[in-house]
Amino acid sequence: MGAFVDAVNAFTPGAGAGFGQGAFPQVVFGPPQGTGDSMGSLDVLSLGRGGSITLEFTDFEVVDGTGVDFIVFENGFTAPSGGSFWVDR
Repeated sequence: MGAFVDAVNAFTPGAGAGFGQGAFPQVVFGPPQGTGDSMGSLDVLSLGRGGSITLEFTDFEVVDGTGVDFIVFENGFTAPSGGSFWVDR
């Protein structure tokens, strides 16, 4: 399948979490699923405010090499009024 997460070691949902839990844990495995630029995806897991997840790679190691070594995909989205993006900081 490639160099993607193999296991979930812990998941602690925070306040407001819930979205995607019906598809958990499968929803966090594999490449991100989307439908293209400016098109949303519901293939996500909401951690909620203060929530956390600990994931494990069993087939690959993350090493400090030249260029990008590790990427976390996030589902940023445009505000309903348009123009602005809502993202985590």
